[in-house]
Amino acid sequence: GIGASRESAAVAEAPGVSESVVTRVRGDRLKHSRLSFFIGHLISLEFLLLNVSRFAIVVLVAVVIWVGLTIWSETRPKQME
Repeated sequence: GIGASRESAAVAEAPGVSESVVTRVRGDRLKHSRLSFFIGHLISLEFLLLNVSRFAIVVLVAVVIWVGLTIWSETRPKQME
């Protein structure tokens, strides 16, 4: 919690900076790998990437159609008059 972060900040100011940094980085890497491992079991990376890319394509197409229709509907009455 807050106390731990205050302690590590105080250690960082002390002469033995490199040691505390190394242990902190190792701890973060461990947490990160556990988290990604856990998420990897819930949702596979391939599945996630496929769905994100599909969703992005759908959004892109929808935006292009919407912009196209907006421009088309604005220019059409001028051409008819």
